[in-house]
Amino acid sequence: MSHPNDDQIFMRDWREDFTIEEAHVSNSNSTTDVQSDRRTNPRLLIKTIVDDSPKDLLPIIDYALEPLLPLRDACLPLSSIVSELESYVELALDKSRQPNDDLTQDELAAIYLYTVEWRNGQISLYTILNKALRNTSDRDELRPWYKYLKLFLTALAKLPFVPAQVVWRGVKRNISADFAPGSQIIWWSFSSCTTSLKVLESNLYLGGTGERTLFSIETINGKSIESYSAFNTEDEVLLLPGTYMEVQSQLNPAPDLYIIHLKQKIPQKILLAPPFNGADLYPKMELARPWYKTKICKFSTGIFMLICIAVVILGAVLVCKSRPFKITADILWSFDCSSVTDDIRGVYNGTTFNNITYVNPDFSGQGKALNLDSNYKQYVDIIPSPQFSKRTSFTISMWMGYVYLWGNTVLFNNCDMNLYPYACLTMGISDRNVFMSLVQKAQSFFGNGTTRIGSPISSNTTYFLYAQTMLDQVSISYHLKNASELLREASLLFHYQFKNSSNIHDDSGPNAIQAHSQNVYYSQDGLYFNTTTSFFKTSEFTIIQLNGYTYSIAFWIQISDIDLLMDTQSILLFELKAKTSLGALEYSCFSYFYWQYNVFHYKLLRSQLGLTISTSNDTTHFEMNKWFHITVIDSPTNGIFIYVNGQLSGFDNTTSTISITYRLDMTLGTPIIDQSHPNNWPCFDSLIRAQWKGTMHDIRFYARQFDQSEILDIIKNQKMTSQK
Repeated sequence: MSHPNDDQIFMRDWREDFTIEEAHVSNSNSTTDVQSDRRTNPRLLIKTIVDDSPKDLLPIIDYALEPLLPLRDACLPLSSIVSELESYVELALDKSRQPNDDLTQDELAAIYLYTVEWRNGQISLYTILNKALRNTSDRDELRPWYKYLKLFLTALAKLPFVPAQVVWRGVKRNISADFAPGSQIIWWSFSSCTTSLKVLESNLYLGGTGERTLFSIETINGKSIESYSAFNTEDEVLLLPGTYMEVQSQLNPAPDLYIIHLKQKIPQKILLAPPFNGADLYPKMELARPWYKTKICKFSTGIFMLICIAVVILGAVLVCKSRPFKITADILWSFDCSSVTDDIRGVYNGTTFNNITYVNPDFSGQGKALNLDSNYKQYVDIIPSPQFSKRTSFTISMWMGYVYLWGNTVLFNNCDMNLYPYACLTMGISDRNVFMSLVQKAQSFFGNGTTRIGSPISSNTTYFLYAQTMLDQVSISYHLKNASELLREASLLFHYQFKNSSNIHDDSGPNAIQAHSQNVYYSQDGLYFNTTTSFFKTSEFTIIQLNGYTYSIAFWIQISDIDLLMDTQSILLFELKAKTSLGALEYSCFSYFYWQYNVFHYKLLRSQLGLTISTSNDTTHFEMNKWFHITVIDSPTNGIFIYVNGQLSGFDNTTSTISITYRLDMTLGTPIIDQSHPNNWPCFDSLIRAQWKGTMHDIRFYARQFDQSEILDIIKNQKMTSQK
């Protein structure tokens, strides 16, 4: 829970409960003299609630781009923020005349300056800095601190890591309710701790009465600053901004005393950038001692190899797990694990006949598909059989891609074996890559028998043949899906919503296409790009022949900063590449989308068209820090459409032909340029690109043509705050 007057309350606590360092600044020479008999270090006690993770703060990145400056120059931007700073800078430099541990005088002084307590209750530098680190949702507001942070963190990065150990920190209040066991937390400020529990237990700190919360922290990358601090008696260990931890447990060993056990972990995403190339913010993990050097190795090599083989086989069975498809289904066979396993409940599993195989890629390019060869009369029996007769309605759906189709091929069969001739529900042949759905309202004669995939169940029908095809994502839902649900499953290839920092790569669309990225960061509004190497990429998906290979791409974009050196510079927003098969090394350029001259442009390169379609100034009305909703529709039969905020802003009626089904890669931002493969160079190499910062949100890719009403519905439902 938060306390609205935390800062005021804590300042009062300092004055009443602690002995504050006395200092004085001479008006004549602006030098500061700090007494050396300081008894307490207020940084060891927390002023405010320390779980900063719900704030969705951006990573601390851009400071690392600053030059490394002397302390005086690094602190110049702070002169209007921190009172009497110049005097304390001179004090820190004076106290740091003897460089050691490979640190320069300025680096040592940067540490000392952080630890100094300002005189007469004036707010110290560390207090103002940590408040900015905790409370700044827009990291640009942290910019005045960048030069000092560069110097300070460079100094800390040069210090050795303290060995993994437990350190302590406290607060004179019960805040245990904010730290539920199992929860993950982030501390965005610098956090001072001590290796000595006795220090915190003394009456100068927590004492033995009143409400107290004590943090026991298993740290992995702490920095000991005792030798460089204005306080050299309290075994101070400093944790860096972006410290990521998990709450292990809570104890209440005495009245009003609460102990919270935290364990530090390495975050999956960068929360704090290293201050310079080669700097390590976490210690390199030592490798375990080789097994053959240990005294307990007494097994023979032959037995050891047998154990390894068994572990590999068991691991292969246990590790495979199908993707979390985002479709409504009661039974689903994805075939991702090279088996006909019911991925939802594990009840309706299949038995294969006549050496069925599985192929990669499946429809989405992420897993495997069932491959049926009619020459070998291959099929799958589902045991036990789904019982359609007990249901009021149902929907059967699947993707199909054929190798060779002719005649009336059976895809799905369900027959009542108690009747003769059998009463059967049969799904049959269709065209290439057609999404097939059969919706049947309540009937009484389906089921109580056998379900088969890929062939007729018996000879009661002579005109049905075995299938020569690939099947993927075969699902049964015991409800009547409406047209909207089926259209989503059939045409939405992927949809990235960026709901939180832990799942920015997760596809909320039906196909669960996992993306990957570099140098992009989650923000409350979406995905944040801030360098020319920031990108977000999704790969190996395909568009549909039945729809004429038409596709629609929709997303939100907010450009917050552009570093333009010349008017002709551009910002690349996305690139689309194609290849003819999974795993192929060479791509062909489909298209790319970019910003230039305050309008958006779509460069179409497929089929050697070389078209550029631009948005109109009258409809774009470009502004910095404003959200724009962009929809690009590429239809070989109808032309190219660009919508800005739901209004048609660019159009070209050029038509073309796509004669092959491609595998596509889409990259938001700037993809890596692989100079070792000239044929895999980016499609945008003719652009003069500019450094930019901005956020993208709600990325959708449909294998069909959007209409304007759908675009307007997205805009209405999203309600991005700055889109006005």
